[in-house]
Amino acid sequence: MRLRGSARSGWQSGLIVGQVASTFALAALALVLATSLAGLLAVDPGFDPDDVLVARVFPDPAVYNDVPKRLAYFDELHERLATLPGVTAVGAGSGLPLNAYNNTPSLRYGAAGQPLDEAGPEAVLTMATIGYFEALRIPLLDGRLFDRGDTLDGEQVIVVNEQFARSLWSDGDAVGKNVLIGFGGDRIMQVRVIGVVAGSRSDGLKRRPTPEAYRAHAQSPYVTMNVAVRADRVNATLENAVRSEVAELDPTQPVHSITTMRELIGADVATDRFALWLVGVLTTLALVLAGAGIYGVMSHAVRSRRHEIGVRKALGAARGHIAGSVLGRVMSCSAIGIVLGITGAVIGRGLLDGFLFGVSATEPRLLLAAGFLVAAAMALATWLPARRAARVEAAIALRAEG
Repeated sequence: MRLRGSARSGWQSGLIVGQVASTFALAALALVLATSLAGLLAVDPGFDPDDVLVARVFPDPAVYNDVPKRLAYFDELHERLATLPGVTAVGAGSGLPLNAYNNTPSLRYGAAGQPLDEAGPEAVLTMATIGYFEALRIPLLDGRLFDRGDTLDGEQVIVVNEQFARSLWSDGDAVGKNVLIGFGGDRIMQVRVIGVVAGSRSDGLKRRPTPEAYRAHAQSPYVTMNVAVRADRVNATLENAVRSEVAELDPTQPVHSITTMRELIGADVATDRFALWLVGVLTTLALVLAGAGIYGVMSHAVRSRRHEIGVRKALGAARGHIAGSVLGRVMSCSAIGIVLGITGAVIGRGLLDGFLFGVSATEPRLLLAAGFLVAAAMALATWLPARRAARVEAAIALRAEG
């Protein structure tokens, strides 16, 4: 159905194309972000985040200024927390996966018997107590974890993750091997690997596990630690009990803060959630505005062309043909808008792919779904004007124009 005024027709068609293109772009982005977030939340982080309370315990180094004091403090804290009702495991580490309060320095490492290269591989180092891996349920793949025999005066040992092990030995067989670790300058020591654990996504769910090494806290006692408490149920009662035990142990050194591993994961994906929410709101708004705009344009077109519609019906045009011509014009403009939207997505793909996880900005199935959603919305917005056009009576329309 062509309008008599070509300029007016072109302006209206351009408006429809522009609205559809922008709406399609937002709808496609919303679907891509939703898919990315769903994939992110389905990632195995390398540990079990459920039912784990994290108490950040940062005693004053000036008060706990020697090894015996630090070891005694955390040993007693471990015993206190382990006896709380419902608690199944307790451990502490200078760092935890996804934790903004990590005290985890990096170290250089290499196989013993070879010079430690200044430009060699690096790993994150975490000081961990007995129970650390059990509390987080980081799987042990080979060897053993820390026990009471790993003392300050005993053999210096480490547990490494599988990425660390495979970086030195292709088969990952690291247990029993000696490793050199360097902390900068001439501070180099030899340690023996006693266990290999699964890699954790410590730097965020979007980043693959990197080499990590764990030293026994009893052999390298830190004073600022993150205590992980696994329990049957994590709730306010457990939180209050943990705070109370820390306060009773030393009233001058309260808990720094308390969170959960689930909350740490939530914080890691907070930006992705907000982006999805924002784009979802904008997409909904765009669909409503585009639908209202197209409804208004086509309603005006039908009203202004009642005489033409009447003539065509007088010449034998069927109702279905009249309605189809109105709907067809919007659908053809929508198709052009969707093509423009897809072209824009392809051109701007490189700008967006770096922010996504496990999905491309031009994923065909998502572009198809976005196109279907927008086309369906535009068809719905056009349905009522098309129905009105089909119901115009020829005699009434011609008499009104006469």
